[in-house]
Amino acid sequence: MPKVVARSERRDYLLDVTWRLIVAEGLAAVTLRRVADAAGFANGAVKPYFATKSDLMEAAYRRAFDRTVERAARSVGDRTGLDALRRLCLEIMPIDEERRIEARIVIAFWEAALADPAMAAVFRDTVASFGDELATFLRQAREAGEVTIAEPDSAIVDELMWMMMGLQSMCWLMPRQTSARRQRAVLDRFLETLTGPQPEPALVPDGRAGAVLG
Repeated sequence: MPKVVARSERRDYLLDVTWRLIVAEGLAAVTLRRVADAAGFANGAVKPYFATKSDLMEAAYRRAFDRTVERAARSVGDRTGLDALRRLCLEIMPIDEERRIEARIVIAFWEAALADPAMAAVFRDTVASFGDELATFLRQAREAGEVTIAEPDSAIVDELMWMMMGLQSMCWLMPRQTSARRQRAVLDRFLETLTGPQPEPALVPDGRAGAVLG
């Protein structure tokens, strides 16, 4: 009796094949026909799961996003502040093979999204989701006295997001220069800058810092 393959299993398998094609050959290799062929299916077998290439690419991207979110949730747990923020960043940064592959999928999605407003909107939503988490952890860090720099949290979030997206590209273009050690060092140096110089004690009229006039 032939094995019955659940719809979800076949969908996951098609995404596995799509990921492999992207890593090996790039976005241009991804067509519904090519994915079906690489999966060992007849032409047209992909359409019941992904009607268009855009649908397929969005699913491939969301899978990478969801995996990052799941890892981050496990890593962060009930931690807060800078510890939580650092852990979230490390789950996004391509510091190992799993994250490097996810970064490659993200890069391919960027390329596809440039010509597809709906896909671009998906990208903006997911980036905003990470940005909101970073902002929450930054606020907690300020409340705990871990962040004292005057720079607005929104600017810090921008710098972190742009740094991480840059690393997702550079890990493929310049792998030797983006080792896990160097990536962690860049992140840690940045986080150290968030503790700015402490404000000078206020001077009272008699010229003594912090003096109370009687």
